[in-house]
Amino acid sequence: MMDTEILKPVDAALKLLESNDAATQAGTRRLLIKALRNVEREPSNEKFRRLRTSNKTIDAKIMNVRGAPQLLACAGFFQKKGSEFLEATGADADVAASAKAVADALEKGDGSYGVAALLPHPACVRGVALDADGFAATGALDNVVRLWNGQGNLLQELRGHEKPARADGGVLAVALMAGGGRVLSGARDGRLLAFLRDATAANCYVGHGEPMANQPTLTNAQNVSCVACDGDLVLTGSWDRTVIKWSVEVDAPGVRYGPFTQSITGLAILEQGAKCAVAAGDGVLTCFDPRAAPGRADVWVSNDARGTTLRGCCAAAGCVGTASNDAMVRLFAADTGALLRGAKVGSDGYLYAVAGSSDALYVAGDDAVVSKFKAPSLELALRVPQPAAVWSLAVWGPRLLCGLDDHHGAILWSSDPADALGGPVSTSIAASCHAAASTIAAMASSPVLEGAAARAASADAAAGGEVS
Repeated sequence: MMDTEILKPVDAALKLLESNDAATQAGTRRLLIKALRNVEREPSNEKFRRLRTSNKTIDAKIMNVRGAPQLLACAGFFQKKGSEFLEATGADADVAASAKAVADALEKGDGSYGVAALLPHPACVRGVALDADGFAATGALDNVVRLWNGQGNLLQELRGHEKPARADGGVLAVALMAGGGRVLSGARDGRLLAFLRDATAANCYVGHGEPMANQPTLTNAQNVSCVACDGDLVLTGSWDRTVIKWSVEVDAPGVRYGPFTQSITGLAILEQGAKCAVAAGDGVLTCFDPRAAPGRADVWVSNDARGTTLRGCCAAAGCVGTASNDAMVRLFAADTGALLRGAKVGSDGYLYAVAGSSDALYVAGDDAVVSKFKAPSLELALRVPQPAAVWSLAVWGPRLLCGLDDHHGAILWSSDPADALGGPVSTSIAASCHAAASTIAAMASSPVLEGAAARAASADAAAGGEVS
């Protein structure tokens, strides 16, 4: 039997499987792959060719999951009248070929995410980062930065941030320099810390907080709300409405840019450091040249989201993506700042976090749902329920890292089925996502709004520039 003979019905069955929530999909996908690989490996083994439908696991993860029985049918498993078994019938070679074709299709995946690791924290995780080598960094409101390996094992607790006098403390942003470089963190104490990954040393940089260009003194102006890096370029954004460029490798003085229109909530380095997009609390999105002299060197300024609070920005599919308090995701042209399109997430809650890749834009917020949009089309791809509100996001390859509210810590997800956890940890996390999964079921898809139709509703609605 040729693989191509069954691929069309497999595609249809996969579409049915994708209509389930992410946690259900992941569990069913793992079970089907295991069962089918067993058949592929030993097609004459009777115990692999028969699945008892009354088995609790089979019943919960196959018989009562949309698309799962259909996928088994594509692999040659059928239930005879009056039998409690799904049985693979036919010659061994045909059964093995069908099982392999369906298992291969399942392993290619649909982009759905399964839990890869749980990263425990005692406080809200406000900053997360991933790198190409599989490492993850998290920063929490307990003032601690943590470094993790790709399996979710804690490597280092990096300390040095402090609680400011008469103000709340906490790390608000982290970044990882490439090639095993430093772990960067910004916090409410006004410091940028640049840690060596073995925790043997850290450089401390202070420069945010003082008024610039006759600006008034702002409340909690020292807060470092965002950190971005590309190669040797390191940038921080702050509530003082400025961006500072740092040279952490040579320990040179910082170069300060601004003032921008409101407290800075996000930075996105573009074109390998030739440009940087700056999201502000009043909805203004600005792009400047970080290679220029101190002050302001604007490339473009967009007021299309003015009237809402931008909660962050990122590079996505060669564009600039944003998330905002009006539950909108927007995409802007990186060269001109033109508003390309936008889409409503599907609920009315605030968005707190945004992350981008070469072909997608991810946003999340207080409804505990990560929404993935294809970029640059902004067609909704999928939603991933979380146990709690999501304050920070990072994405790299198949991995998605979510920083969660309160004591929920962070969860590392993967769209590679081989990375997904099984067992009680995965089951427990899936159960804790039940409320968000119910929210997803009630969400309606919103049309993509092109150009000016995606502008913020009212310039008078802007509020809460200081959002940390």
